Amino acid sequence: VARSDSEEDRKKNISLYLSQAMGCYLEAVRCSADEHSREYLPACLSMLAHDGDTFGHLCQAFDTRSASVPAWVWLPWIPQLLSSLCRVEAPALKTVLSNILKDHPQAIYFQLRSAYFEKKSNEVKSRSRGDDDAQMSAKLTEILMSNLRRYHPTLWTRLELVLEDLIARFRPSYEAELLHSIQTILKKIERSDGDEAEQLASCKRNLAAISSKFFADKISSSRKRKAVLFKARHGEQFNRDFQGHNDALLPDLVQKLKRWRSMLEAQASKIPKYNSLQEMAPSLSWFSQEAP
Repeated sequence: VARSDSEEDRKKNISLYLSQAMGCYLEAVRCSADEHSREYLPACLSMLAHDGDTFGHLCQAFDTRSASVPAWVWLPWIPQLLSSLCRVEAPALKTVLSNILKDHPQAIYFQLRSAYFEKKSNEVKSRSRGDDDAQMSAKLTEILMSNLRRYHPTLWTRLELVLEDLIARFRPSYEAELLHSIQTILKKIERSDGDEAEQLASCKRNLAAISSKFFADKISSSRKRKAVLFKARHGEQFNRDFQGHNDALLPDLVQKLKRWRSMLEAQASKIPKYNSLQEMAPSLSWFSQEAP
């Protein structure tokens, strides 16, 4: 029992000493945010782990001292701050992230958006596992996103339009995506030294996955119209060539794949290499003084 008490006291003392050191580091940044004082910011973030599973002295020190530190000094450490939202120190980081949202929204927007959707997708799993930290992380991220939308509504709208253009308008065509998949299968066959039966089985699995991706019965895509046209143009022929042939030999499949590669390369070559930015993505042309 004496040893246990001694060990507990030692950990408590370490936590107190580290919290005092953290307070000094953050106070130094507050007084003079030069390069030398900013070197200790990652050390402050790593110290938070010493509180273990409780919101202890280190989290309290960070929560108190970080509020007066300029928001811009944390910009290089935004990924670390967001990743810490799933741990016990998350409440202590909320003030820092809120200050970044107010003063530097563009610096955090894309990373926060990615973190938000990632945590939302994992929220259902965390509920089934009873993971309270993951649920708290999703809730905090949602609050930060709402705050960003409220603080900077105009900027939010423009950045969302930019993302929509990047995702929907600059994605490769279906022909280019299918061509890339077929080229990958052919390269894998050429480089493989394995048994022909194994290569054949692997090739059939890949072709089945391609058929499911491009020519599925249910199409859910932001480019639904293009997906429907692509399926109508190529779906029946693709399934006729590659599906339902259990007795197909590998050389036969390779020949068909090469024929599809040649056809898709011809179609991809007709795609214009240059387009007007104003036509392709009006929102992106706002950022160019000489939009073509």
